[in-house]
Amino acid sequence: MRSFLIYNAALILVATRCRRTLGAHTMQALELTQSLVRSCLNLSETEPLSADTYLMGGFPEFDSLTITTLITRIEEAIGCEIDDDEISGETFETVGTLAEFVSQKMEQG
Repeated sequence: MRSFLIYNAALILVATRCRRTLGAHTMQALELTQSLVRSCLNLSETEPLSADTYLMGGFPEFDSLTITTLITRIEEAIGCEIDDDEISGETFETVGTLAEFVSQKMEQG
């Protein structure tokens, strides 16, 4: 339970930092996306996860439930709402494409 609370506090700090510095939001969106993907897939920090890492087809655990969880966590982390028509299969192709989507949502504020 304690590690879960620490993790959530870290996500809030990253999201807050992302909101404050929109000029550097792309890199922070990538960091936030990596953190959320690691959490949803139960990956360790040592597991390589770059912008080029495939999500769809890259992890057997990456399924519709994972996508739903990721959407919810993105909404919570950056304080936005994601409509169904905003996302597609391409959004979740790689960590980088998901980070681009997160970056766009951060810009929209």
